[in-house]
Amino acid sequence: MTSGDPRLDEVLDACASGDFPRAHAACLRLSRARPADPRVASTLAMILLNLGKVEEAVAPARKAAALAPNDPQARINLARVLALTADVAGALAALGEARRLAPADPEPRRVESLIHAEHMRFVECINACDAGLALAPGDRDLAATRAMALLNTARPEDAYHALGDLARARADDDYVLSCRALVSNYVPGLPAREIFDVHRAWAALLEHATPLSPRGPRTSVPAGRLRVALLTPDLRRHSVAYFALPLLAALDRARCEVWVYYTNRHADGLTVRARALADRWIDCANIADATLAERIRFDAPDVLLELSGHTSGHSLACVHRRPAPLVATYLGYPNTTGLRAVDLRLTDSHADPADSLATERLVRLDPCFLAFEPPAEAPDPAPRPAGTPPTFGSFNAVSKLNEYTIGLWTRVLDAAPGSRLVLKAMHLRDDSLRRDIAARFAARGADPARVLVLPPAPTTAAHLASYGAIDVALDPFPYHGTTTTLEALWMGVPVVSLPGETHASRVGVSILTNAGLPDLIARDADDYVRLATALTADAARRAALRTELRGRLRASPLLDARGLATRLLDALGAPLGTTGVDPGR
Repeated sequence: MTSGDPRLDEVLDACASGDFPRAHAACLRLSRARPADPRVASTLAMILLNLGKVEEAVAPARKAAALAPNDPQARINLARVLALTADVAGALAALGEARRLAPADPEPRRVESLIHAEHMRFVECINACDAGLALAPGDRDLAATRAMALLNTARPEDAYHALGDLARARADDDYVLSCRALVSNYVPGLPAREIFDVHRAWAALLEHATPLSPRGPRTSVPAGRLRVALLTPDLRRHSVAYFALPLLAALDRARCEVWVYYTNRHADGLTVRARALADRWIDCANIADATLAERIRFDAPDVLLELSGHTSGHSLACVHRRPAPLVATYLGYPNTTGLRAVDLRLTDSHADPADSLATERLVRLDPCFLAFEPPAEAPDPAPRPAGTPPTFGSFNAVSKLNEYTIGLWTRVLDAAPGSRLVLKAMHLRDDSLRRDIAARFAARGADPARVLVLPPAPTTAAHLASYGAIDVALDPFPYHGTTTTLEALWMGVPVVSLPGETHASRVGVSILTNAGLPDLIARDADDYVRLATALTADAARRAALRTELRGRLRASPLLDARGLATRLLDALGAPLGTTGVDPGR
């Protein structure tokens, strides 16, 4: 990276190496020497962003735009900064100016699409991508962003096919292949073998580019306390944190130390709580995967437990370098990573039967692979008022909706005359997306008056109180709910689930079996419709479940974080190839 200016190049070189503190110091010196140089002001703004100092970045970004009124890049940089301060209108206005100054440049559309995606405006994101692709057909960033927006508008089939086309055009692009692996979990009818092959295709690319590091022998339990290192960007308001926090609190510190390598700049109250539960906390949001692997190898944990799989912000390229004697994947992803460097995947016998496909050895933490911590804000379950119409509901993420599930739930409505379906999710704050999903149910023959598509509730308490209007919760297919299923049960609402071949489509089996509700696991689609409608007709059973389910959950493995913590440490501390570990890959 060079600008032709030696002093500015010094700053840019520090940025390129990831040394943003050094870049910051050098850029501050340069900005004092050249207060009217827009390139210096703009560079300072971008450095501050990388250091997580978003509010401080606003002034130099505005200064750069004012000093260079005809520079579209200064307005693009300003837009990036404003978007991170939640000034979306200001960011979009800056991008409008950038497009006016450079009408043939697709970069403003790239940034616009990412801003829309970050703020869950996925229909607008797709529109921005389409406009950018008209300027730059085949652009990788725009095409990939568009595909992921399709997933988040309940079109996983279209997203998967789009990423397949992109992967064929860019067979050496690990980001595209990783996105395709992620999306494969959501596509109904996709064979388990194809899903596995998609994950292996991504891993093979990585393994070819960076050969596997040698693995040191690990044939006995480490001496002293087991040093368990978690690698994650998701100890924040995220489903991973909801299940990781009770486990962290329950782990026996006489048996283990817990280290956390946190790869996200974003922190919230859950991050603060997680930090307090860790023996060591290492912030590494701006560290490249190779450097992070070296850091972990130097620190020498006994076990590296990655919690992301192929989800956003993952560090699988670090994991591939085998920075610990034992590497395991757990909790944050419902499938194999595809990596031969990962030794174990932690699951249970309900979610992953013996014939599951994985590059990792499966360790089954039976009877259940997770532990739920009921939200403190949860109100008491509310009885359903007499005379209200039978109401089905799903509060799952929009990405778990698809044409198959829309058709299945329309069949449920048809089989229960007078019933309603209530959908609610974070992404449904977007008016255009709510209209689109309602129209897709109508296209399947559902009466629009019987399908309520709602924006998210403003608080956790209000979200959970919404279950007071639901008689029966419907699990999507093939990607089941986890947090949503447990929340529904905690609020006294039974959940009907249809199992499939993969972990993503069998989590409902694990949860319902451990909750003592195996009779709500359908044999097939016809049985799913029968079970759902039978529950709406059985007011006595539903009323009993409203009052009994919390007690059942408290007495079940689903709330036994201490038992899960013991099983986890037993599995991670055992020699490879012994108790709980499948003999082959």
